[in-house]
Amino acid sequence: MHDKPIRLALLITTISCFFMPSGVLAQSPESPEHLIGQETIEYPLPTVKLTLSGGLVLEFCIVPLRIGEFPFAAKEIWLGGRGAGGFKEPPTRCMLAGSVLMQFPNRRDWCILIGKTEVTLAQWQGIMGTPVPSDADPALPVTKISRAEVYTFVEKINERMKRQKPSEVIKSPYDTDLADAFLRLPSEAEWEFCARGGNAVDSTTFDKPSPYQGNLNQYEWFFGQDSSKGKLKQAGLLKPNPLGIHDMLGNASEMVEEIYQVEYSQGRLGGGVVRGGDFRTEEADLRASMRSETPCVFADGTAYRNSAVGFRLAVGTIIIPSMAAGERLENEWEQYEKNRIQPSTDPPAESAVSSAAGKELEEIGTLARELAGKFEIGETKSLSAKQVLELMEVRVANIRGSMRRADARFATGAVALSSIISVEAVTNSAKLLQAQDMINDPDVPEAVKRASNERVGVFNGNLSRAEDKLEDCLKMFGEIPMETVQAAFDAHMATIEQGKKDAANRTEIEDRDRQLAATKVTRDIAFDYIQNRRVGMDKWRNGMMSIARTWVEEVKKKE
Repeated sequence: MHDKPIRLALLITTISCFFMPSGVLAQSPESPEHLIGQETIEYPLPTVKLTLSGGLVLEFCIVPLRIGEFPFAAKEIWLGGRGAGGFKEPPTRCMLAGSVLMQFPNRRDWCILIGKTEVTLAQWQGIMGTPVPSDADPALPVTKISRAEVYTFVEKINERMKRQKPSEVIKSPYDTDLADAFLRLPSEAEWEFCARGGNAVDSTTFDKPSPYQGNLNQYEWFFGQDSSKGKLKQAGLLKPNPLGIHDMLGNASEMVEEIYQVEYSQGRLGGGVVRGGDFRTEEADLRASMRSETPCVFADGTAYRNSAVGFRLAVGTIIIPSMAAGERLENEWEQYEKNRIQPSTDPPAESAVSSAAGKELEEIGTLARELAGKFEIGETKSLSAKQVLELMEVRVANIRGSMRRADARFATGAVALSSIISVEAVTNSAKLLQAQDMINDPDVPEAVKRASNERVGVFNGNLSRAEDKLEDCLKMFGEIPMETVQAAFDAHMATIEQGKKDAANRTEIEDRDRQLAATKVTRDIAFDYIQNRRVGMDKWRNGMMSIARTWVEEVKKKE
């Protein structure tokens, strides 16, 4: 979590980047999906292959986390729904670390290795020895298996792999130490990060229900005549996701390692966790955040098995393989503990530093009041102690007030910045529409069309940079209580309304109307982000374009 100085620096930096001199383009951050260090990479990466006796082959996709090689490095991600799934899929902060350290050409990085496809009937038979039914396709994902049977499969495949030595049967395109490697089910965090496209997609796409471009039936099997037609399909038939992984959201739902908890990592423990949809799921319901709880046994005592539930594997490694490694980690831990980010045991809906600290202060204040009352009841002469407690309560109240005021000032600045970004986006959208009109006008000379075509690229670039800046603002809003952000937007829009009343002419009134409309769209996007951790850039850009289109049409009428 950011403290106030860091957040203020971020705000100042964002404002500085946005208001660069004319003709100077602010450099956008390097796109995370295609860089490891300074190295450009193309997704999907080559796969890691495990070849066991009997011709059994499993492929694993490499998913770099871009966190470097520090033993305790982790990536902050948000699990859960962005408006869908209700209480079963709450937006939850998680620190995700890799299992395998890989040497890329320019750096070492922690990675996730996850199955390219779900485990198939043929692979199941190759390990468990159970024959595939004569009427079954061996390329289908294995289903109708209990969680205990899956763990037996994992145990058996690890035994075979260890007997053949992992370093000899696992072939990686990049240097890595897999001597201590073993296979397991992926965690919920690993599964969802991969289902969302990991670092192969930008943050806006990562927050969408699925990471795909184009028709969903090109990538996933779901219920319907243009997809599964209500039947399980062969693993890996459709196009993979941006990381190269097949069938993550549909075909068969997938068991993961954890026991079910509503808040992922805290609260009551329940049954097993199953992620994703299956061939019976409606297209509109498929999403990366989809999760279900399954029982261990049915009411009649038989183990839970489902014809639409399978699994895929992930590669793990031992964290402390030797005493020497343990000593190295001990030294690294001392460095890490000084600045470590706490895992997602924080309340998932609460991300603002001031709000979280405010809760702690509230508890201190309550204790102080309670103790002060106890001194009075016992008629003790320890008046100095009572006075200290009363002073403590006053100090707590002062701190809480200071934090609220700091939040309010920060929210005011972030709202003003987001409004400026949005108004500029409306202006660039209007110029883009005018340039496109010039290109499509048959009476416009070719030289003018060529110049207009170049301007289209400039305006689109400006809009992309505006999206980056607005996304920074959304992250700022995510650090502030909802009611504080709402108050800041209300105050800002009231100022715009007053400016409209004080306008000297019709042009100024129209300018204020556009500013107000753009700010309202941005406000709705900000509220959606705070509540659901959803970056609604498509909605924002469409809103800016709609305002611009109305503006351009009004100009045409005046001409």
